[in-house]
Amino acid sequence: MLKTVIILVINNQNKVFITKIPSNHFTERWGASAAGMVRKDEKIIDAAKRTLNRELDLLKNPIFLSENFYDFNVIKRFMSVFYIKTGDLPKVNPDDVFGSKWMTFNEIDKNIDSFIPTFRVAFEILKKKTKFR
Repeated sequence: MLKTVIILVINNQNKVFITKIPSNHFTERWGASAAGMVRKDEKIIDAAKRTLNRELDLLKNPIFLSENFYDFNVIKRFMSVFYIKTGDLPKVNPDDVFGSKWMTFNEIDKNIDSFIPTFRVAFEILKKKTKFR
């Protein structure tokens, strides 16, 4: 079973950092700030920290929101969702990310069809479990 971590980065203006990654399934769609696979025998929080550092050069302790199994047709995985609130600017790793920008919660809601399915789930969890807007 695939285990993944999804991390959403929120800045001091309550904007979410979104990225585009090279993907056969979701070319030109936006996704989470950072996302990665959990390695064998790796703790989920350690996978989230490693992914955040590798993809965005952020050394932070992400806050856990939720974990569940999801079936998105082409994607079946156990997904753990985290977030961080930071004033630091992410420095994207060009090997993992080819586009990025900040968006407000309202902008994301209005354009939700332009996001990959895993982001949509993570974003809904973020809205339900936090007071960010």
